[in-house]
Amino acid sequence: MNKAIRIKCKQELVNFKKPTSLLIKETYPLPPYSTVIGMIHKACDFHEYHDMQISIQGKIGSHVSDLYTRYAFNQNTKYEDGRHNIWFEYENQKYGITKGIAHTELISQLELVIHIIPKEDEFEIIYHGLKYPKYYLSLGRHEDLLNIEQIEIVELQEVNKATIKLEQYVPISFMNNIEFFDANTTQYFLPKKYIIKKNGKRIWKDKIKVKLIYKKHRIRKITKPIVCDQDEYTVFLA
Repeated sequence: MNKAIRIKCKQELVNFKKPTSLLIKETYPLPPYSTVIGMIHKACDFHEYHDMQISIQGKIGSHVSDLYTRYAFNQNTKYEDGRHNIWFEYENQKYGITKGIAHTELISQLELVIHIIPKEDEFEIIYHGLKYPKYYLSLGRHEDLLNIEQIEIVELQEVNKATIKLEQYVPISFMNNIEFFDANTTQYFLPKKYIIKKNGKRIWKDKIKVKLIYKKHRIRKITKPIVCDQDEYTVFLA
């Protein structure tokens, strides 16, 4: 492991929806691993899951709230006048739909630095796919387009001293090797590996336990070497 593909990119407004959020579409602070891997699959036109290692960090902008139209319905709920705004018909039976508004939490001015280490025989395929994608790339919602500023191959090396340059996900497995001055921060279970069923639905297989580390969480001590790239971005792979 001495090379990685590094992406530097930006997004104006974006939502990485937490699966547990309902009425308010809350967002993760940075994209989950599965979201990034899904984008790479789209860029390379992969139709089956290709495993890879990912490191995600970025500069997180302010959070804003946006309104969207929400439709709630159940095929077992028959239409009732006064209860439902609209309806649909199926097999000569009307079923009710409630139409209303809800809130989406959005991150503004997000800047990302993503490191990717694919399997050796897929390195050039993924690099070329990201450099010359067949589709407009997005992260998060379909409309959350990705402004890619730089894609390059970078050198990786193990170090005993490092600085946290951007907010980033650090898998819990690394926390035994690093002491921070203050790492009392939020913990997430982020999806990574998935399988795609015949109907196109994704089923999550693996989740990674991580902490979100901020720039202010300065490193006090490294007990086992960690990885940085040639520009001193710390790389915590999952």
